[in-house]
Amino acid sequence: MSPRTATPVPPGRVLLRAELLAMGVHTRRIASEEFTTVFTGAHTLTAHPASFVEICRFAQERLWPGAVLSHLTAAQLWGLPLPEDLHWRLGDRIHLRFPPGPRRRASAHTHMHHGDDGWERSPQGLRVSPLETAVRELAPRLTDVDLKALLWRLTLLDVHPQLLARLTTDGPAFRLPRSRHPGEKRIGDIGDRVRRMVWGWERRTGTTPGLAALQGGLVPHTASWLSADPSVFPDLDPVDVDVDVDVDVDADAGAVLGDGTDAA
Repeated sequence: MSPRTATPVPPGRVLLRAELLAMGVHTRRIASEEFTTVFTGAHTLTAHPASFVEICRFAQERLWPGAVLSHLTAAQLWGLPLPEDLHWRLGDRIHLRFPPGPRRRASAHTHMHHGDDGWERSPQGLRVSPLETAVRELAPRLTDVDLKALLWRLTLLDVHPQLLARLTTDGPAFRLPRSRHPGEKRIGDIGDRVRRMVWGWERRTGTTPGLAALQGGLVPHTASWLSADPSVFPDLDPVDVDVDVDVDVDADAGAVLGDGTDAA
């Protein structure tokens, strides 16, 4: 079949190389900038690419049916607010977790892990690491400041609507993992500081602090994701920011915050 009679490539889809060839797409076109390789042998139109969610769905349903989407990939599917440099971009790798067994060979487009931490259904209907596990997996990629900001958002339920639907409102908004190893201890220690900050604020003002309190200095050294573009999150609404909240970080707050010397 000549290129002039090739079937048009549908936008917003991931297609296997064999499927593109069957549609009459020449190998030179597949190798050109017209297509972006998302997995070995799987491509999407560069100008009209598949979404992050659809690429994850393709990986899980067609390439690795037994896999759980994990780590940074799971964090983004849950809608966790992330620093801008961690936002997924077309061509980035995705993280997959498999049950313990023979070591799998990763590629230029995947990170593959082994473990048995269970899974939950994400808002998009995909098998992902449980929310608490995703935070634990993500934590090594975050500075203390960004981790504090993330736990602040989770504690106050100041998050994207789809994530809000997942979080419990009966008891703690977010249940931190127990301190079984150094990584979890770091999350727990910073989480305890966040809770003390929230309680201190509520005692002083009689109100629940919001995102404006974070921007105004309640968390020292404003976290980088506060200036991020929320449109990078697929199918999620932008975060509402109440800029009218009066933030008064006085001496009492300083006692709650400490000296603000977290690692940046």
